[in-house]
Amino acid sequence: MIFDVGGVLIRWDDRRVMDEAARRLHVDRERMYELLHRFRPDLQAGRGDVDAFWEGFERELGLEVAPSVRALWWRLLEREAQPRTDVLRWAEELRGMGFRTALFSNTDASHRRYFSERWGKDFSPRLLSYELGVVKPAPEAFRRAREKLGTRASEICLLDDVGANVRAAQVDGWRGHKFQSVAGARRFLQRLGWLPRSPRARGPLGPAAKHRAGRRASDRATKTRQRARATARPA
Repeated sequence: MIFDVGGVLIRWDDRRVMDEAARRLHVDRERMYELLHRFRPDLQAGRGDVDAFWEGFERELGLEVAPSVRALWWRLLEREAQPRTDVLRWAEELRGMGFRTALFSNTDASHRRYFSERWGKDFSPRLLSYELGVVKPAPEAFRRAREKLGTRASEICLLDDVGANVRAAQVDGWRGHKFQSVAGARRFLQRLGWLPRSPRARGPLGPAAKHRAGRRASDRATKTRQRARATARPA
């Protein structure tokens, strides 16, 4: 089970934080959006230095002598980013049932220290875009993540709040669900046959278990056909 971070493990609204930062810094918010979305992908793909990114960001906004954008950004992060305890509890439940849980996030080194190490310590591996060298939803991101996992694509399920990322995962052969709630994700896994539908049942029904169940059903059907043919033979 692969969990996204922002929007899944933590509550996080990028635009809300940028709106608040623009208001406090007295800069045009659309200009801030444009700069962030222009420069951040390179940073998250590991092609830039965090300090240089923020210095350039401040310079482009004409804030050389203003309060640091970065300092304000982290203050807003501390206020706005909150863990989704229901998701963290469910991930722990899944691990107890035998599932492997991992993270897959578009992020940079500074965010890793803040998010992954604070709330993602029980997830392994942590598939982080700046280490993979490519960001979601690029197809290469999923290929490299799959290689790191060492697992067949059909045995990987991504929970992500961004539809484009879910679709890209599915193109690579993964299972994918656009995450909105634990209840919805649980129902998705039940439809896949990876979780039992009965709340009293224990243990995941992953691909191997599903295959075994299918073989048992096939064996029963074969025996039924054999009995039917034997009954139909003339005496």
